[in-house]
Amino acid sequence: MKSLMMIALVGLMISPVNAQKIKETEVPKVVKDAFMKAYPAAKEVKWDKEEGGYEAGFDLGKKDMSVVLDEMGMIKEVETEIAKSELPKPHKRC
Repeated sequence: MKSLMMIALVGLMISPVNAQKIKETEVPKVVKDAFMKAYPAAKEVKWDKEEGGYEAGFDLGKKDMSVVLDEMGMIKEVETEIAKSELPKPHKRC
């Protein structure tokens, strides 16, 4: 369990290194259009250029989210912030 958490932590520290903040005007139209079709109610969208795609960080309702789209506008990854209380209960071991 500790090694899994360590891997996740290292991954979170490395991912911002690979991302580069960009202006919305630098995001291809096909990517912006696909994003707006999937998330029309998104607020405060901030864009990053990632290897092989674009990441949109935004607010949707009261949740922080991010979506990675490839250069053709296909969604590759979605992250949603959740409260600790929303996590599933651990299974009991036999």
